[in-house]
Amino acid sequence: STQSNGGSWQVNKIFLRNGVNASIKDVLGWNSPFRNTTTMSKDGIQLIIQEHREVDQMAERVLNAGVGMKDEKRRFFNQIVHDLSQHAVIEEMILYPLLRERVVGEGGPLAEHSLEEHQEVKNKLNELDNMDIEDPAFNMKFRSLMESLHHHVFEEENKILPALKAKMSPQELNEFYDSWMARKALAPTHPHPAAPNKPPMNTLGGPALKAVDAMRDMGRDFPEKI
Repeated sequence: STQSNGGSWQVNKIFLRNGVNASIKDVLGWNSPFRNTTTMSKDGIQLIIQEHREVDQMAERVLNAGVGMKDEKRRFFNQIVHDLSQHAVIEEMILYPLLRERVVGEGGPLAEHSLEEHQEVKNKLNELDNMDIEDPAFNMKFRSLMESLHHHVFEEENKILPALKAKMSPQELNEFYDSWMARKALAPTHPHPAAPNKPPMNTLGGPALKAVDAMRDMGRDFPEKI
């Protein structure tokens, strides 16, 4: 069994999913069905939610890593840096522009608010990315990152994604899924807080940043499975 540093980590213990209270353990089992994309319909909005859950899943592994589990902790943190960095940039490339276009009136302010929250997350993730994982302050700063992230995700899943999905056809959700997956070839895998966060500059600059990040990732270990 896994020893924990200071007990089992708990995020905002209750997630509000479609108006129903659910324990985080109900949605974040390690063998999460969210990872099984072969059985998931190509719904781009559901894909975003899936990726939110995967980060939470890995965060539990980071914060519950016991004494002598430094390497495992580092591998899962490396994966969080990779996945969360890409997720944020792809949202900025395609989700928020679509929100502005489709959700008339409220879409613009919601997008701007989300960009502000992304900046906070990027700043915190960047600081952690440059820390020693054995630094006594690491877990505290990581918890702060996750608190900021959960606040953002809660708003996104309860305001932005439902409002946008209501304006999209099944075909458009399918196309959005494909567009999201295609952007993974362009999106950086580390946080770049000073980089542009709106098209077209973030789209144009993405490949160059990704190339730099790929060099950094060559020296990093990642989990064998998520």
